[in-house]
Amino acid sequence: MNEKAKIFAEGFNRYGGGNTLNIYEDGLVMILEGPADRHLAARDILLKDFPGFEEGRHGNLSAFMVPMDVGNRDPLDLPAHFIAPTDGFKDHRFEGVQSLYCA
Repeated sequence: MNEKAKIFAEGFNRYGGGNTLNIYEDGLVMILEGPADRHLAARDILLKDFPGFEEGRHGNLSAFMVPMDVGNRDPLDLPAHFIAPTDGFKDHRFEGVQSLYCA
């Protein structure tokens, strides 16, 4: 587990927002609700295509931080790895916090 990803998981566990994809200019944070088996399944899928990701878990929530150049890409053009398991997305690129590492 990575500390920054664990902090995301703790925050979303406290304030809500499971099954959400959070989009930043320099990466994504996927928050998934569910048992540890779901965390492990998502981890196995991400390891194949995004080996540099960070992960964390707190309570019933898992957080996966994936650095990538998102730029101005349309959220629906992001890899299905991130869109399919979530219920929706929150685009932070046009808010005060555009960077994954300043969130």
